[in-house]
Amino acid sequence: MIRTRIFHLILAVTAFTTLTQTASAAQSCADPALRLMPQVPAMVTVTLTAPCHPLDSVTIVHSGLRFSALTDDQGQLTLALPALSTPAQVDMTLTDGTRLTASAPVADLADVARLALVPVGLPGLHLRAARPGTSPPISSTDPGQPNLATGGFLTLLGDPTAGPQAELLTLPVATGTSPARLLAAVDAANCGHDLLAMTFRLQPDGTLAAGALTLAMPACTAPGKQIDIAIDSLPAPAP
Repeated sequence: MIRTRIFHLILAVTAFTTLTQTASAAQSCADPALRLMPQVPAMVTVTLTAPCHPLDSVTIVHSGLRFSALTDDQGQLTLALPALSTPAQVDMTLTDGTRLTASAPVADLADVARLALVPVGLPGLHLRAARPGTSPPISSTDPGQPNLATGGFLTLLGDPTAGPQAELLTLPVATGTSPARLLAAVDAANCGHDLLAMTFRLQPDGTLAAGALTLAMPACTAPGKQIDIAIDSLPAPAP
């Protein structure tokens, strides 16, 4: 009888401990929160705190630009986003359907020229721009730091495990996008196919021109060939 009572007591204590831990975990699992903090040059730091969503895929939309990102094992996500409008509004959607929205003013948006490229489907399209002097060009392999004094920089957005990353080129407003170029290397994955991309260009008047472009890749008899086209020589983005 005594052993039975002790056994029941142990079960009761274990159940109480489990319930307490569950309640404590529920209390510490706060609702997700999204914050934006303006930074120079015309950037916003995006911070998501979502303790109930560790390693969760997040869909992010800003001025029509859409990409995905991944929270860390604590449900945190921080990224630097080049603003395409002011106020800069960011909409986030978690995998369970939770939606968050935040905005922040961007006082220095007029100081930058921006061009975004969002590949659709097959990868292979990239942006490049010259730097002053003999410095290596701005590219996805040498994006540079977010500093206009060095001639500009490239920001890669999106989870690379989920598909091609969006590329956003930032140049001093006096430079515009005239030195910007579109690059594509012919390989076995894209030869003989059309490469598609959405484009977003920040206009001098602060408006955003969105469109799409298609680049027909050469046949598979030309592996390793580099296609290098000045952005200004491309047809105007289709609405």
